Amino acid sequence: MKKIIFKYHFLPVLFFCLVGFAGKTQNVSIAQNVNIEEGGLNITFPGSNWMGGLQDISALGVAGGAKLKDVIVYYYMRMKESDISGKSKAGDSEPGSYPSASIFIDTKPVTKTAAGYAAEKNRLESYTIIKTYTAQNAASPVPNLPQVVVHKVIQQIPMPLFLGTQSTTKGYVAYIVNQKKGISLTMFVKEAEFDKYEKEFVSILRSIISTAAAVPEALTVNQPVAKTINVCEYMPLGSRMSYTYLKTGGESGALGELSALLGGGNLRNFTEEYTFTKNKTVAGKQFKGYLLKTNDQTKNGHTLYFNCSNNDAKTHTEIYEWEKELEGQLTQNGIPIQDIYNDVFVATGKYATVTQLKGSIPVGEIWTETEFVNGVEAKISTSIEETGLILEVNEETYKDVIKVVKTIVAGSVSMREEVYYAKGIGRIKVLTTAYTALGESVSTYELVSYSIE
Repeated sequence: MKKIIFKYHFLPVLFFCLVGFAGKTQNVSIAQNVNIEEGGLNITFPGSNWMGGLQDISALGVAGGAKLKDVIVYYYMRMKESDISGKSKAGDSEPGSYPSASIFIDTKPVTKTAAGYAAEKNRLESYTIIKTYTAQNAASPVPNLPQVVVHKVIQQIPMPLFLGTQSTTKGYVAYIVNQKKGISLTMFVKEAEFDKYEKEFVSILRSIISTAAAVPEALTVNQPVAKTINVCEYMPLGSRMSYTYLKTGGESGALGELSALLGGGNLRNFTEEYTFTKNKTVAGKQFKGYLLKTNDQTKNGHTLYFNCSNNDAKTHTEIYEWEKELEGQLTQNGIPIQDIYNDVFVATGKYATVTQLKGSIPVGEIWTETEFVNGVEAKISTSIEETGLILEVNEETYKDVIKVVKTIVAGSVSMREEVYYAKGIGRIKVLTTAYTALGESVSTYELVSYSIE
């Protein structure tokens, strides 16, 4: 099974809060035959227990709202007979106990196949895929649409402390591309009740039809380009390499650790000087070790290892973690009343090997790796998106530039990086967007000068 972190898990918990605030929820009604105009779809909900409608998520002052700024959301929940009869039971209000369906429509045109759209969306999701369906037949939950991928999935939902421990839910996720409209449909219920509601979920999926008028031009499909490049030319390894960058914005804490792990650093205006010191064999491959001299004190003096072979460029770095170190105590009348701790960045003795560039697969194809930071699994998905670019950075024009997109998900933290490498130079620009429970932050750093010996 494939492990992938679901970013919309706050919606079921908020449903009844949403309907209680004017302006937050629109068109709440019994859902039976529903026309989703923005997605060009019509969906039939069985029975008369499903309720919901268009959600004004942008108005919500909750963490995660920034992720939905370019998305239209419809949300539906299946009410239980106990709610309708007024005889609710204990446990009926537990997270995930109500079957729910969420429909997310991207406002920007999508020119990928459903498989490509699903791969892109899954980069920032986290659930376990049990089975994937693409065939349209009587035995599958796939609707009669030309571009659709359906996953049966299971997920762990981390809940706020006041709601108790995490919950396990099970359901279906469908990715649809309908006349350049990208739609994600998710349906979940508490795992213990999935069998009870699965037939309804499948019925909903199979009821979906397209109402969108055909566009004159054919769907432009962004298939991975059957082209590879020599990535070693974009990560030059001399005896000494020096880079000076200007960075605006930034991240700290868990994001800083992730960024350091993946080669981004947690820096502002900084310099990096790499001096070759020794080789190291890792998994049968020889990595070149460089002593790093930098004005970032969390990395200064570290040894970083690089390897480029078989047209794959990898880094091998020791993982550092924040720990609390007892610094002293506050006393009152000679009696200790409180310990004082200092946060220190310490080596763990563990190493992370990450593929930064992969030229052994076609341009546009995604590769995924997993590492652990502070005991949290970090899923790293990377792809070389564009090649042969011309890019101006700090009034300097660079030719033969490649664009790499990297997404990292670790627990409740996720991050997206756009990294630009110039041939014969290395990284010249990085744009990072980080998502946490506190919201969204953006940082950029650009090359000012460099030298390679």
